Amino acid sequence: MSTPNKTSEMTPEQAYENAVAQQINAADPTRDVFVSANAGSGKTHVLVNRVSRLLLSAGGLPPDKILCLTYTKAAASEMQTRLFKTLGKWSILETDDLKEELTKLLGPEASADIDLSLARRLFAKALETPEGLKVQTIHAFCERILSRFPIEAGILPGFDALDDAQARRLQAEVWEQILSEAYEEPASELAWAIDEVMSTTANMTLESLRSWMGHNIYKIMAWETAGGTANLANDLGVNAQMSTDSVRREAWAAVSKDSLKAAIAGLRQSKSAAQAKYADQFEALLSEPDGAKAYARYAEIILKKDNQPRAQIGIRDSGDAAHAFFGEPKCADTPEMQAVADTQVRLQGVTILTATRAIFEIARNFAHRYQAIKRERRALDFADQIMLTRDLLKKSYVSDWVRYKLDGGVEHILVDEAQDTSQAQWDIVDVFRDMFTHDQDRHTPYPRTMFAVGDEKQSIYSFQGADPELFITRTKHESAQSAFSGIRMRMSFRSSPDILRFVDQIFVDDHGLQNMFSSEVAPPASDLLRHTAKRNAPGYVEFWPLSPAPERTDGEEPWKPEPLDAVAADSSREALAREIAKQIHDWIKNKEPVAIIKKMPSGPDQEIVRPVEAGDILILVRRRTGPFFNAVIRNLKQCGVAVAGADRLVLSDSIAVQDLMS
Repeated sequence: MSTPNKTSEMTPEQAYENAVAQQINAADPTRDVFVSANAGSGKTHVLVNRVSRLLLSAGGLPPDKILCLTYTKAAASEMQTRLFKTLGKWSILETDDLKEELTKLLGPEASADIDLSLARRLFAKALETPEGLKVQTIHAFCERILSRFPIEAGILPGFDALDDAQARRLQAEVWEQILSEAYEEPASELAWAIDEVMSTTANMTLESLRSWMGHNIYKIMAWETAGGTANLANDLGVNAQMSTDSVRREAWAAVSKDSLKAAIAGLRQSKSAAQAKYADQFEALLSEPDGAKAYARYAEIILKKDNQPRAQIGIRDSGDAAHAFFGEPKCADTPEMQAVADTQVRLQGVTILTATRAIFEIARNFAHRYQAIKRERRALDFADQIMLTRDLLKKSYVSDWVRYKLDGGVEHILVDEAQDTSQAQWDIVDVFRDMFTHDQDRHTPYPRTMFAVGDEKQSIYSFQGADPELFITRTKHESAQSAFSGIRMRMSFRSSPDILRFVDQIFVDDHGLQNMFSSEVAPPASDLLRHTAKRNAPGYVEFWPLSPAPERTDGEEPWKPEPLDAVAADSSREALAREIAKQIHDWIKNKEPVAIIKKMPSGPDQEIVRPVEAGDILILVRRRTGPFFNAVIRNLKQCGVAVAGADRLVLSDSIAVQDLMS
């Protein structure tokens, strides 16, 4: 059943006017605003408009008083480019055209009082501002603060800021040290931990473990400070010194061998061949010298894979002794069966504790070595910049002094992609916002404001601590404080109605958004607004069947050796890549029609229908490296489809370059 909402009751013209009104309200520079915005709804447009209106407010706000925080350098660059393009356009427009632009931005009433000469000077003013407009990533902003207060932050002046690629190279160096040490000292705790992880933690490769550690250094160190695995042992109800073998030996010693022998005799009385087989298996265990092996096999005979008792052991015609020992089928209703069940629980606890201890031992070593090598080279990665800045502003004994020195430097904060902001990053933003609240006595010709925009459905940086629930909670809080503070921008200026209906089916009708978040945070179904579309172009969503994995073969032919990393011709990846290339080739060959929106120099945009071209098609993949990506490029070229190809290449990863370096 579809969820009713007011947006669907509007005419297209009313929906468009409502969307424009929401954008204008969000760009109002006199109010604190938190905006929940769908993809394609004009987030960057609103950000640029808000900054433009701030620069026009109160006789011209100095550009260095505005702080725009984005999540990526690409987003910061795009926002700055669009802002300079807007200001540059104002500087050369004729008077009537400039008035028209400002009326669109501010509305007819507000634009009437704007000094046109001020609008024309803003471009030069922004360019001449020392250090330029503060449109930057949160990490760059933190680097700026730490460069200004290095001693207060407890670091050496002149530190080097590591980007992601440099940090990964440094982590790879640390990882090599760990593996080398474990290899040279096989009796060490570190070697035991690596062996344990490789042998028991099947769902985690060492490479994925390394990636997780690299993004969670501070969590690892905080866990170590809190006592490591000691608390986990208490929670699991096991002794930290236990091992699975020691638990099994203890359990085997507790088994009454006389009662077991009597039960075996009872099993042999049964007419069932299966009971006789069980009797033979149990009897063989009595001569096993290793108690751990004996109990492991003992539990394997009694229990199924789901740790439930087997139905056929101890049936009534096996005799009273067997029935008294094993109890009713499928029931742990005898002391022995209850003891087996309790032992399995203890074994699970010990297994969890042992695996966690092993992972923690590796992670602890990795974290300390990584932090040490960064100190040695006077380098800070992104996590360091965030945590050191947060502590400098909130926890340091000089925090008040640092805040005092920073106060007045920022009057307005704008946060882009707010759904990917972590708690530590919000803490930094909150420090500056608190300055606004606690300094209301300072007279300024304009209010100090906070603006944040994001889309909880698009959070992709959880591995870096991003938590979209924080954004949802803050948006709810702002909406409760003021009805104007929480704005939802739902109209897409990019997608077609059919595509948006599919998105609504997933997130609204099928409760996708509510299932993504906890019940305390997720909005009720009645509050979910559907997408609206500015464009009335057709769209289509098609699901292809999964490409089946090929049947196992006997391997390569001795006289036709294959590279180790070669994709087999019948692999599922290669089959899907061929199908994609064939489909695109057929579209172009058959001249499938496609609707293109053409911008007109004067008048409304025009929709032109023409045959599809290769440049109209975008293939999205999870990563731009690896076998599948290469297979898609190769098959497109083989089909004669023009393709941009791998436009990013790490030179040192190329086999040819590695050969030359060697």
